Amino acid sequence: MSLLVELRGRHVQQALELLGWTGGMLADAAHLSTSEIAKLLDDRAPMLNVVINCIRALEAAGIRFESGPEGVRVRAAP
Repeated sequence: MSLLVELRGRHVQQALELLGWTGGMLADAAHLSTSEIAKLLDDRAPMLNVVINCIRALEAAGIRFESGPEGVRVRAAP
């Protein structure tokens, strides 16, 4: 649960850049509106379900969130 508290727009932006995704692509993958993604990217207090859906979509695409200084990595292929 601490990840939810620490997740910021910059982490999501880093994840999008690593994947080569746009906010619209994340919105589609997370089944959310682009305005909800924009709120998350701008740190405008998104709803908890928005954060959870984004984390799930990004992790399913291979992103791994970490508590270190980088915060975001692409998961290594098995």
